[in-house]
Amino acid sequence: MKMVGKKGMVGYVGAIITFTIAALLLANLLIPQTTNFDTLSTTSENVVKVADLSNETFTLTEDEVSLLTIAGLTLTTNYTVDNADTGVITLNDDTGNGTYAVSYSYEPEGYSDDAGTRALGGLIALAGIVGLLYFVFRGFGLA
Repeated sequence: MKMVGKKGMVGYVGAIITFTIAALLLANLLIPQTTNFDTLSTTSENVVKVADLSNETFTLTEDEVSLLTIAGLTLTTNYTVDNADTGVITLNDDTGNGTYAVSYSYEPEGYSDDAGTRALGGLIALAGIVGLLYFVFRGFGLA
């Protein structure tokens, strides 16, 4: 069995793979695909205190809480922020029963968005793909 054009086929496959990898690498470098860490989002939600003479603890929906205010209440007098990292607040004993609007800022999930980090990640991925292709082609006797 004679394999005619074997090297030509390998050349076409190599060119297609090279252009595909180049396009992915350029897209990785030029298109921001992440969120910056330094952007705060603001939201509000309600907490409902129903038991007199007892502290009630609430966990807010978001974490990494900052700039928290509760309408009509005073920090340390009526409520405390027990854990800003996980969004836990406690309404104190002297806070009356009722629904309170909590407004706060939080840091959404984020990742570093600089071109250097993305370029390094792209090069590591590229090296892995090239290595994998080398072993595949070698296994088929093409390299």
